[in-house]
Amino acid sequence: MLDELGLESTLRWLARTFQKRTGIAVEVAFEGAERRANPDVETLVYRIVQEALTNVAKHSGASAATVTLRREAERLSVRVEDRGAGFDPQEALSGKDEERGFGVRAMRDRVEFVRGRFSLRSAPGQGTSVEAEIPLREEEKAG
Repeated sequence: MLDELGLESTLRWLARTFQKRTGIAVEVAFEGAERRANPDVETLVYRIVQEALTNVAKHSGASAATVTLRREAERLSVRVEDRGAGFDPQEALSGKDEERGFGVRAMRDRVEFVRGRFSLRSAPGQGTSVEAEIPLREEEKAG
């Protein structure tokens, strides 16, 4: 689907199917010009959104989530937010409990592997925000 329709259409589809399956409303917003990125970058962004939404459904107790994809000259950024239960992000990222936090550690590791920036903000009772910035290669910057 990514190859044929592109990242934005595929994220819209993911949000619709997630909402039908879970009953959790998902708002999807796109900022910047729609241009194709490297297939590996698009797959990475898709997987981040997929994992973050899975975590919303499993752990947050939220009734809604927001996905924002922002295309800038030098990077592609994605943010998934909810206003759910929240948690201690340091505990999840520390890896002390191998099963707890595995998904967020995998997201972080994938983003860092491509020299991107990963941010996880959360607090009990205040919701969660997962954000990744992925640098674009020279041929992707011009569009």
